Amino acid sequence: MVLVAGLAIGTASASYRVQRDIPVQLDLTDAAGVTFEAKCDDPSLLSRMVFYYRSGKGWYGNRGFEVDKAGEWQRIRMPKLTRVELKPSGWGKIDAVRLAAVFRDKDRTCGFDVRNITPIRSDGEVLIVRGASCGRATPALGKEILDYAMTFDETFDMLGVTASSVDDDDLTAEHLARAKLVILPYNRTLPDDKLPLVREYVRQGRPLLMCYMVTKGVLPPALDKKCHPLRGPAKGENAWPKRLQEGNFVFLGHVWHGGLSMGGTTDASIDYFCGLIGLLHPALAERMRAERNARAVRLRQAIAAVREKTKLRPGERRVIWAHSPLGPRGCPGDWEKPVRILKDAGFTDMLVNMCWGYGCAYDSKVLPRAPVAQNLNWEPLDACRAACRRHGIKMHVWRVCWQVFGPPRSEVDARKKLAAEGRMQIDYDGNVSQNWLCPNHPANRQLEMDAMLELALEKDVDGIHYDYFRYADFSAKWCFCPRCRALFEQDLGRPVAHWPQDVRKDKDLAAKWGAFKRKTLSGVIGPVAERVHREKPGVEISIAARPDPVSARDEDGQNWPEWCRKGWLDFVCPMDYSDSAAVYAGKFRAQMPLMHGVQLLPGMGFTHFPEDESEPRRFAEQIEAVRAAGLPGFTFYSYTARSMRFLEQFSNK
Repeated sequence: MVLVAGLAIGTASASYRVQRDIPVQLDLTDAAGVTFEAKCDDPSLLSRMVFYYRSGKGWYGNRGFEVDKAGEWQRIRMPKLTRVELKPSGWGKIDAVRLAAVFRDKDRTCGFDVRNITPIRSDGEVLIVRGASCGRATPALGKEILDYAMTFDETFDMLGVTASSVDDDDLTAEHLARAKLVILPYNRTLPDDKLPLVREYVRQGRPLLMCYMVTKGVLPPALDKKCHPLRGPAKGENAWPKRLQEGNFVFLGHVWHGGLSMGGTTDASIDYFCGLIGLLHPALAERMRAERNARAVRLRQAIAAVREKTKLRPGERRVIWAHSPLGPRGCPGDWEKPVRILKDAGFTDMLVNMCWGYGCAYDSKVLPRAPVAQNLNWEPLDACRAACRRHGIKMHVWRVCWQVFGPPRSEVDARKKLAAEGRMQIDYDGNVSQNWLCPNHPANRQLEMDAMLELALEKDVDGIHYDYFRYADFSAKWCFCPRCRALFEQDLGRPVAHWPQDVRKDKDLAAKWGAFKRKTLSGVIGPVAERVHREKPGVEISIAARPDPVSARDEDGQNWPEWCRKGWLDFVCPMDYSDSAAVYAGKFRAQMPLMHGVQLLPGMGFTHFPEDESEPRRFAEQIEAVRAAGLPGFTFYSYTARSMRFLEQFSNK
């Protein structure tokens, strides 16, 4: 089937989002999704593209994708998506796909073409049974249940295997008859009319992998009983979940996260996955290992082709975000190797996440020690700083502001205590946040300032880095607590008659509410910046900024261009993540006029790159885009086992 939809995506209206529905007639009952080809004449104008499947009166969505180069057809793989909206008629009745374009500039236009929308079919050798009925029964877990099924699909795809993916409602005896391996990724139950089919499959002794949930009624009672004690996440830095094998049945004690969050390096994750599948289908595992080895060869060749282009040039700056205070997985307690790799790859600065809203990874007079840094025989901050000094890399401590994380018991208790003290944000509907501290509570404001001042003035670091320095996610909903209301009405000089409805309905009041939120955050970052610059002028202040300065200012209260104008920031790292160099460049070029002389080091989203041999090309193209714009450098997101292995091959020596 060839379908071409010429989309005049641009608009001169006030909307930044334009969408088109393309009629199709697709039966994706046991397909993994679709592929299609897309072409855009100027992807730099787009903030993102979003894809949906329509089925009757409902939708499956939404997933972003990007086109890499202007004017060239690009193949896009779109798996079965996991967000269900309204009441779709099922994957067998897909009658349209929707493409939504989000623009940065409402007055610019570009053309976008789509063709060859084609189902992803397989011979059914591997069958992933998606827990759709479980998701409907427990809506709070619905997307999560389907996400873990999609993770299996994408891991197989990465290793050259196309699996069939079928909702449990649509499962048939024919599907099971074709399968040489069936996977239940997260299936607490099965529909009543499907349970006998799977039970018979098990009775025949055919290969079955069951993850995390012991699916009710599928296993013989004795085997069912053996599985339950194995449930739970892996324990330890490089551990894997417990598992049980009996004949052609394997139970994995946790969900398949795709590897990285379960432990080990990416290579170890793939090895583990191949070994897991090999317990039930050895020939398939060998094919996957062969594909993994072939991909490694192609990756090395791709790196060799761009290595010279990526070498650090005089005056350039390369910054990297490092999420774990303990170093990337595979290097627990050892910052020496990760820092040496960064130096050899030309990096000049590292932003290390060692501080959070209500905890930190070092001895502090201000914050309690976070669980991740307890019971260690070494000090993460000292070890990281020492390694950075040895290799000539600047170390900045990255703080996640305003947030209290869980689920460690100590942090759950802290959240309860803080909520009881009225220190958590409250949304438009009156719901108390479980994680976000209110920026107007005086104790929270003092804590935020004291934490950053302690780092800058007492911890011998090269910089402090603000992240999440804004209101909670979906910021237009926050914070409508009694304190925020009282302070806003005090600024306003009068009460708000209908709170909080008037703040949305009255445009003048809404504008003043936005200014109030900006004033709230400016009143915290400003005094810190002025004192640090006065007392420790060598310590830099930076921020992980929302990429759209308009929504950052009007919804989040994060007015980072104004903070640049006031001289509070030394460099800004907008989260401009994209796998497309054109889209990446479009984002940071729109930010360049707003910097007021402050360094712009746009966030490069390596985590958004497909995990394949295109990684080196995308890396090189985005470096070239930064250079072409005359910027001093970029900020790489982020330092993980995967990126450490990647960067190790880019030595500047």
